Amino acid sequence: TTMCTYVDDCKLEADRRRRETVWKCIRLMFESDDPMEIMAFLGVKCEGPLIRGPSYKMYFHQSEYIDNMLEDYRQMHKRDPRPCTTVGQAGSPPDTTNTEKRSGGTTVRSTLGSSSYAVRGTRPDGCFSTNRLGRYVDKWDPDWCPKELHHLMGYFRETIGYQLVMANYGDA
Repeated sequence: TTMCTYVDDCKLEADRRRRETVWKCIRLMFESDDPMEIMAFLGVKCEGPLIRGPSYKMYFHQSEYIDNMLEDYRQMHKRDPRPCTTVGQAGSPPDTTNTEKRSGGTTVRSTLGSSSYAVRGTRPDGCFSTNRLGRYVDKWDPDWCPKELHHLMGYFRETIGYQLVMANYGDA
């Protein structure tokens, strides 16, 4: 029997004799030796598994992390984002070819950093807007950029309960 474990995009293979050594290392790194008991890792919450016969589903979300991100946004920007169901606003981004270099500031960078972490974890739906705003951090347009950032935070507020689902449907 072979055990394969993926850790940060690296594949670790072990035969039966080395498997025990690998599990000892994993047990030292985590409080639990059973991956089913791990409920959160780096802000990502895990719920499940929901087992039905040979199939199962596990749910991953960052609702607590996103709630904290929205609270930080409220405190830094002194505004509460209005809930919305679409990512990004309708307008097109500004033409920055003749725009003077103007920074979005540390509060913008902090908000975009938090948003980047969320979209890399369980919220790939916000990736395009987050990356598009990141391109304008050093050429911050005071008309378009704050509206786009506010809209993105409103989208996260409206969709805070979204989850990623990992499913195995048995031998189907």
